[in-house]
Order: sequence, then C-alpha cells, then structure tokens
Amino acid sequence: MHSMGVASLGYSTVEDIPLFHVAPGGSALRVVLPAQARLPGGLSCPGWCGILGELTRAAGSEEAVQVPVGDIVSLARRWRVDVVSIEGVEPALDDQLGELASKARSSGLTVAVRTQGLAPPDSLIDSADVIIFDYITLIDDPAYKVSATTSLEGLASSGLLAEVNVYIDEPLVETLTPVLHSLSRNTVLHLHIGNPRGGGAARQLYDIARKRVPYTYLHAPPYDRLETYCHECGALVAVREASRLVALKAPGGRCWRCGAKLPLRGPLYEATRATILRRSGGGTVWHDPRVLVGATRNS
Repeated sequence: MHSMGVASLGYSTVEDIPLFHVAPGGSALRVVLPAQARLPGGLSCPGWCGILGELTRAAGSEEAVQVPVGDIVSLARRWRVDVVSIEGVEPALDDQLGELASKARSSGLTVAVRTQGLAPPDSLIDSADVIIFDYITLIDDPAYKVSATTSLEGLASSGLLAEVNVYIDEPLVETLTPVLHSLSRNTVLHLHIGNPRGGGAARQLYDIARKRVPYTYLHAPPYDRLETYCHECGALVAVREASRLVALKAPGGRCWRCGAKLPLRGPLYEATRATILRRSGGGTVWHDPRVLVGATRNS
C-alpha cells in the first residue's frame, strides 16, 4: 500500500468547503496535501501558496507526514462522511491522488478535488466526481490568469460538476466579467468579496452573476446570499446559514414546485444534522494526521 504526504485532516460540514450541490447537509473528510515547492507556470511557494491559504484555509504547509492511502479511506468510513475532499495547492500533481480517489470511490464515497487551474482539467477527470476550482483575481500574474481561464473553459466542456470559488477584493463588474464568460450555466459559482463596500454593490454584482450563472452564491459577510433557487421557476429550494444547511426541499433532486432537475449530487439531506454540527464545530475541525492515522513525519 502506498503512502502520501498529508498536511492536515479535517472533519467538516460540506457547506464549509464550500460545496453546496454535493451531499447538501452532509459531512466531509478534508484531506489537505502539502504545498508543492515548485508549481507549473513559473509560480512558486511560499508566496503564492500563502495567498491561497489565507483565502481558502486549504493550502497546507510544505511540512507534512506520510499517511498510508488506505488509512485515509478507513478514517472516512469510521467518521461516516459523505465526501472526501482532496485539497491544497494543485493536488492533481500528487502521484497518489488516483489511488486515493479510487479507494474512496470503492467505499461509496464522493470524491471532490480542489484545483487552482494550474493542472489541465483532463488530469482531474479520472479522479474527481466534483471539482472545487479556486480563481483568485488578487493574483496579478498574466500567466496564472491565462492558465486559470483556459482550465475553466475546459472544465465547462468536461461535463464534471464544478463549484467555482472566485475571490475578488471589491465588487467591481470589470473584475468579474472575464470569469463569467468562461463559465457554463450549469456551474455552481461562489463569489467571495473581501471588501463588500456596504453591501449594495456586492448585491448588484451577485444579481449580474446570477443572470449568467443561475446557481451563484454571495460570500460577503454580513451580506451573504446563500439560498438556492430553481433555475426554471425561481422557487426557493435551499436555505443556508454560514456553514450549515437549514432546509432543503428538492425531492429526488428536483424542484418541489415545477419538477425541474437540479444540479445536485446525493445523498440529499433536509438539513445539517446536530451530530455533524457538534463534531465539526459548525464548520471544520482540523486534526494533526499523526493523531488519527498511522503517519510518519517526512525525513
């Protein structure tokens, strides 16, 4: 059995990742891989990885421990999670990603893989059931923006369910427009705004984004818009608060009012259970891998 470097393990609500359309109301094992010393496109850690880590809390560190792949899957089964979320800076670059994904799927788990667009979508298709894509407009690097935009366009045509996080500083239309043109209507868009400027401009940008991508969510506390509306009839089908699902009304993955098929991947829960909220602290509880599994520190 092979081992892989792991920086951290977390028990989480799926909404805290954030994943809103995959096992809504469920739980996840978050597997954060160590940051790569060298990245494609001339980018390097720690500088670029530091920006990502500050925004997503999922970059990890370059120091990690070796964990047997089978032990990670055993932990997911023991915790009875719905999703194994493989995160960090381009986990697709890890040679053991395919083995972990295969073993997790064999155990009936959904596999989510995080990417920042530096790895081509083709490298993720065989490993992921859903893609978590981080597009960071704060990185003013032309090579990164070309790579990320190209990957987004490839992802749109791949057929994979994708939840895309777009991180912007201020709610400016000109910042978001190039990204919107790279997304399909079936994409799930999470719009993260660091400085919402009173809320009005952030809500306006949210409304603009929803016209292009119906399943758009605004993360700009205290002006969040985390509700899900049917793309056909506009019915409210899901309500969320922070990192938990309050209510979901989508029998069989369809709109309760018009019956339209919604881009949801099961299992589907009516709300986040109290046991999950307690164990996750209402978000994510992070653990040192050595405490949970048979891990050894890298030499």
